[in-house]
Amino acid sequence: MRAFQLWSLLLLIMMCCSQRPEIGTIEYALSISDGNKGEILKFLNYSEDTLFQESAHYLVANMPGKGSLAGLEGYQPAWDSLYYYRTVGNDGSKAIRKFNETISFLRNSGYVTESFNYDLNSVSADFLINNTKQALSSWSRIPEKYRLNFEDFCEYVLPYRVNDEEIVGDHRSYLNNKFEWVYDRLENSVGIEEVVAEVLDSIKIRKNSPVPNKYPVTFNPTQFEILSIGRCTDMVTYAIWVFRSLGIGASADYTPQWGDHATLGHEWLVVHFPDSILIRDVDGNKDLLEEYQKVSFSKIYRKTYELNQFGLAMKLPIRRINKQYVPTYSASLEIISDYNLSENGDFSLCVFNSREVWRKVDFATIENGNISVSGIHPYCVYIVLDESQNPVTHPFEILANDSIHYYKPEGFIPHAEITRKYPIYRTAHRAFHENFTLKWNGASLIGWNHESDSVPMITFSNIYNSQPKHIKIKNNKAFRYYNIRPSESGRHFLAELRLFSKGQEVRPKITRVLSDLNDWAKQSDNLYDADPLTFVGGPNFSLVMDLGKKIPVDEIYFHIRNDDNNIRIGDSYELSVWKGSWERILVFEGTDTIINVKRIPKNGIYWLKNLTRGSEEQLFSFDEFGNQYWPQLRGQDCPINCACPGKDSLVCW
Repeated sequence: MRAFQLWSLLLLIMMCCSQRPEIGTIEYALSISDGNKGEILKFLNYSEDTLFQESAHYLVANMPGKGSLAGLEGYQPAWDSLYYYRTVGNDGSKAIRKFNETISFLRNSGYVTESFNYDLNSVSADFLINNTKQALSSWSRIPEKYRLNFEDFCEYVLPYRVNDEEIVGDHRSYLNNKFEWVYDRLENSVGIEEVVAEVLDSIKIRKNSPVPNKYPVTFNPTQFEILSIGRCTDMVTYAIWVFRSLGIGASADYTPQWGDHATLGHEWLVVHFPDSILIRDVDGNKDLLEEYQKVSFSKIYRKTYELNQFGLAMKLPIRRINKQYVPTYSASLEIISDYNLSENGDFSLCVFNSREVWRKVDFATIENGNISVSGIHPYCVYIVLDESQNPVTHPFEILANDSIHYYKPEGFIPHAEITRKYPIYRTAHRAFHENFTLKWNGASLIGWNHESDSVPMITFSNIYNSQPKHIKIKNNKAFRYYNIRPSESGRHFLAELRLFSKGQEVRPKITRVLSDLNDWAKQSDNLYDADPLTFVGGPNFSLVMDLGKKIPVDEIYFHIRNDDNNIRIGDSYELSVWKGSWERILVFEGTDTIINVKRIPKNGIYWLKNLTRGSEEQLFSFDEFGNQYWPQLRGQDCPINCACPGKDSLVCW
């Protein structure tokens, strides 16, 4: 130990002689550890083992900036309410709602005093020593072919925190014991992908439940196990803790905002091996790498423990990693003509956000008198703003041929059609919406008086969008029973349904709703509540209606399950175009599900707000023929007609 005491003395001498230690060094960390310096030195001096020493140096040198909120014990009434409603009331959904409500009340009423608690000023030597010993021990138990090298071990196994979760208890030891069975599986030559899947399947996540989204920091493993549900960050943090406790490398990748979503980003799990990675959603356990090849990202980052290019700007540092998922580009951008570029500005790369208007997702820099950006992704509209939120560039996107397209209104389009304020599907959830739409092609309306003598009346076709539809039926026969029947197995959903005879609606009695999911199938009243967001349906869906007597039906109105972002009749709308700021060019009331607009600026980027309801909005433009399209879907082979509603084209651009 004498050598370590001398080393500590040398460190203190170096700190005294150096007025400004370099960030990322032991000296800098100790210089800001205040009254906790003794604990940090005790950790650094604990063992002469080389791997322990190097691990301790890594943790301390990269500890600046990390921590969590103090005063979280003030939220105990929220956890008490959760326990009460879940156990006494036996209502999990109500428990989560009350949990959120109590958190909001405590924060807004001033009952909780929050302050940031830095790890360097508070973490104990015993905690750090135990964390490091456990990490090294579990890492050594992983079969060599799956074991990370020491450098990757430091980044993806060793860290004692994942996010800003509260550090209480010994999560690493607890989870290592709970998932001890993983070592047996690996020793029995079970493939690592299968083991990862088994681990994720064993993490019991309560689906179809309200998300506890009001707690001000990430849930630690104990809290997550109590809730069994959380934000994507909470779920990923728990999974990372599980894998790291076993000595398996894990980290979180995230996008601050999808390029084609109004507000949301996402976080997912990355499991690391010597020569490969697995990319998973914790609650879905499917490989995301292929799915994400054409997804619209604004940026992709990896959360790290090691200080990096963003320094202390983040409580937990991040690293740009777009190129591991999708093609990315760097660009020198055209500056708007009347902007005076300063060499000392703070410039932000932003994407559209319907709440904030523009959300910062990265920095932009000045190079050779131009604005430069890097790691930008096709299928996303960006803009650069200065520190006063003034536009420095026009909105722009990178095209597949590496060229830049700027949205600068010039000239006019004689005529344009508007059908929606939000794309019919998002690239990250394309299959979800395709099921709602395309599967109705080939479905039929069948009539009968006796089921053995059923007669096909109409077959649905050309359903490529989610607009409500009126269809005339050439029918000279009167039937008492009418049956909606899809042509193939799968999930089918209806939001609204009306039958007409000679211009008058005839209201049937729903006598049979078949589906493999009875909870959805039973809600037949949803067909007549004039709410596009409620629905009937499910796997292997079939619907039988009884008119009470024989009536000839000559028209059907139906609306498939949808997101309620079509133009709604009776709602008020505002259409704006970007000209250095959002300039309103039209206010109208929906008189049809397609709005015809005369003489609209060409090559503009547009924002359509529904002033009556809803907040899901996304930027769009018009092609030279006046067809509404979504730049975020450019290049997608799209069987749903999202670019040119009402046309026959089956591609988005």
